[in-house]
Amino acid sequence: MLLTGSIDPLEYQDWVVVPFVDPRDGSVYDIIDGRVIISLLQPPTSGVVDPNYFDVERQPNDPVYAQVTYHYYVLQTLSGLTQCSDPAVAGFLAAENLTVYSEWTAVGGLAVLLPPGQSVTDAVANWPSQYSSLIASVDPDALCYSDAWPQQPSNDQQFNQQWHLQPNEVTPNYPMHKPYSTDAVAAWLDGTYGNGQAKVAVIDTGVDYGSADLQWRSTPYGVNTGDSKVSTQFRYRYLGGGEPWPDWLNKSQVYASALGHGTCVAGVIAAAVNNDGNGIYDDRDLVGVAPWAMYVPVAAKANAYLNSQGKPASQQSYSAVINALYAVAAIKRLDKYLPYQLYGTAFSVPYYNIEVVNMSFSTKARGTSATNKLLEDLAEHMVLVASAGNDNQHDINIWPAIHPKVMCIAAHGEDGMRVPGTNYQDYVDISAPGSTIYTCDMVGYTTNGLYYKGFVSPDGIPGVDYWGENAWMAGTSFSAPMVSAVAAMIADKYSSMEPDDIVKRIKDGRADLNGAEPNLTCGRLDAYLASH
Repeated sequence: MLLTGSIDPLEYQDWVVVPFVDPRDGSVYDIIDGRVIISLLQPPTSGVVDPNYFDVERQPNDPVYAQVTYHYYVLQTLSGLTQCSDPAVAGFLAAENLTVYSEWTAVGGLAVLLPPGQSVTDAVANWPSQYSSLIASVDPDALCYSDAWPQQPSNDQQFNQQWHLQPNEVTPNYPMHKPYSTDAVAAWLDGTYGNGQAKVAVIDTGVDYGSADLQWRSTPYGVNTGDSKVSTQFRYRYLGGGEPWPDWLNKSQVYASALGHGTCVAGVIAAAVNNDGNGIYDDRDLVGVAPWAMYVPVAAKANAYLNSQGKPASQQSYSAVINALYAVAAIKRLDKYLPYQLYGTAFSVPYYNIEVVNMSFSTKARGTSATNKLLEDLAEHMVLVASAGNDNQHDINIWPAIHPKVMCIAAHGEDGMRVPGTNYQDYVDISAPGSTIYTCDMVGYTTNGLYYKGFVSPDGIPGVDYWGENAWMAGTSFSAPMVSAVAAMIADKYSSMEPDDIVKRIKDGRADLNGAEPNLTCGRLDAYLASH
């Protein structure tokens, strides 16, 4: 299904998802057939000019600069034609009849579409040796999956139902406590809540700005990132920047629910505090772990599917996730990731002080040389947090959580036990609450079922929002943003602290699970201990 307007046709083709057996280590994971990601031995140094590299939405009052220079090495037009200023890369592309749909110059990577008859297995197994002077590694364009599932909704929408926020010890004047919570309330009462200077980039399916708890916690600009870097858009909030891809929202209840994943994650981090008071159940009845923090919505192109439990879930292309990370680097103003130089006093790419990146998704595919270099670079400037995944395994490699510079987060429940399905690898850094988590959503609940607030069901029943767009969720998708929120709190309290030091504070402040869960020896998140 194509959207109207001038777009990259690669962007909206339906994915052909197939299982893949990696010839290098025998691991099995899902890929998009016919697409691979190539890591070059050395990033190219020469560049060409393309004034349409990004489709940037400008505001009426934004200055318009006539001279914009984009430096990169593969020129792709919307017709799919490519040319390359690097002779070695150009020769390789021509010899293999490849179509480039995305590239990442700073880390020497590009994503290509294989010609008919060329197998992904052959490219992965043979190209690094066949082109040994050019290619470091070849990997399939794998799928990243959301690590979450919805639980039974409830209309008991109260702050005191958010067990993960409550003090974990008896606190004077606050008798309610939960032994395995984040202790966020205790941190707030002691003044650890931040001033909103640190921002959390939420790389996910996008965020629904219609939620009353989220619409003013976001930065003015968000990002929509697709498979092709040509499609990346830095857009003003009211023009849809960071919102879920609109062409899928009205397809079905499954799509609408699955694409609400990013909204749920953002709610865990930054849902507004003290903005209710009307006495009715609505979408103002919950609080984020760091309600004074702000988030940067980074929507990676997503598709919807039904998981093994028959629940709606989302999947993102590996390429779109890498584009999202690249966009975050540009927003942070990391010089070599700025995709162009703009002559004047302003950039079309917005600037925000991103201190934390939340990645509530996982894939069993291993990271490429280029993507691992990208994470290595980003970790010097911001805290990277990822979910451990819900495969119920100990010895599984999950990207991006497996990267040594990324914090890997498992999930435990109110009883301190591991949430069913949570991975518990040796490289898990910490556990956080991940069951019965009450958070924002972009779907409304009715007695007739689950509907997106603007969706009309086949029997003519419209989606409603008079119960608000909130939901009970579970999975490591919701334990990861709790750690991201605490990292933002620490970054605000100690503004000069480096990312490694923030990570160290969180790890040093780990509390014990008291042996409740023998498979989680990593300890649990404690916001109060981490921030003091």
